[in-house]
Amino acid sequence: MKFIHPKDTKSFILGVVASLSAVILWDIIKSQSNILNFKPKNE
Repeated sequence: MKFIHPKDTKSFILGVVASLSAVILWDIIKSQSNILNFKPKNE
């Protein structure tokens, strides 16, 4: 597997940014909707 610098670097960085933004977006939606909330509430 050969690494072509400009094209592969751009694709790799785009993939990392897309996955990180998806995780952040999912965490925001999850906390606002209170879905999959496994922590016990301290009330």
